[in-house]
Amino acid sequence: MRKRGYDQNRPVSAVRLKDGRIVISDGDHRALAAARAGLENIPVQADDSEGNRYD
Repeated sequence: MRKRGYDQNRPVSAVRLKDGRIVISDGDHRALAAARAGLENIPVQADDSEGNRYD
Protein backbone atom coordinates (compact mmCIF):
# COMPACT_ATOMS: atom_id res chain seq x y z
CA MET A 1 0.00 0.00 0.00
CA ARG A 2 2.86 2.36 0.57
CA LYS A 3 4.00 1.96 -3.04
CA ARG A 4 0.68 1.73 -4.87
CA GLY A 5 -1.74 3.44 -2.49
CA TYR A 6 -5.20 2.23 -1.60
CA ASP A 7 -7.37 0.60 -4.26
CA GLN A 8 -10.16 3.17 -4.64
CA ASN A 9 -12.41 0.51 -6.20
CA ARG A 10 -12.62 -1.42 -2.91
CA PRO A 11 -14.00 0.88 -0.21
CA VAL A 12 -14.30 -0.32 3.36
CA SER A 13 -17.91 -1.06 4.30
CA ALA A 14 -19.07 0.42 7.57
CA VAL A 15 -22.19 1.01 9.61
CA ARG A 16 -22.99 4.36 11.19
CA LEU A 17 -24.55 3.81 14.62
CA LYS A 18 -27.28 6.00 16.06
CA ASP A 19 -24.79 7.53 18.52
CA GLY A 20 -22.58 8.67 15.61
CA ARG A 21 -19.86 6.02 15.86
CA ILE A 22 -18.82 4.14 12.73
CA VAL A 23 -18.10 0.39 12.89
CA ILE A 24 -16.31 -1.43 10.07
CA SER A 25 -18.42 -4.33 8.81
CA ASP A 26 -16.18 -5.44 5.91
CA GLY A 27 -12.58 -4.58 5.10
CA ASP A 28 -11.03 -4.43 8.56
CA HIS A 29 -7.79 -5.96 7.29
CA ARG A 30 -7.57 -3.38 4.49
CA ALA A 31 -8.21 -0.57 6.98
CA LEU A 32 -5.51 -1.89 9.31
CA ALA A 33 -3.02 -2.28 6.45
CA ALA A 34 -3.75 1.28 5.31
CA ALA A 35 -3.17 2.60 8.83
CA ARG A 36 0.10 0.68 9.11
CA ALA A 37 1.17 2.09 5.74
CA GLY A 38 0.59 5.60 7.08
CA LEU A 39 -2.43 6.43 4.93
CA GLU A 40 -4.64 9.01 6.61
CA ASN A 41 -7.70 8.64 4.38
CA ILE A 42 -9.31 5.63 2.71
CA PRO A 43 -12.68 5.30 0.93
CA VAL A 44 -15.50 4.16 3.21
CA GLN A 45 -19.08 3.34 2.33
CA ALA A 46 -21.13 3.90 5.50
CA ASP A 47 -24.75 2.81 5.85
CA ASP A 48 -27.15 3.77 8.62
CA SER A 49 -27.54 1.18 11.36
CA GLU A 50 -31.32 1.02 11.40
CA GLY A 51 -32.29 -2.60 12.07
CA ASN A 52 -28.65 -3.68 12.22
CA ARG A 53 -27.01 -6.03 14.68
CA TYR A 54 -24.51 -3.33 15.73
CA ASP A 55 -27.12 -1.22 17.57
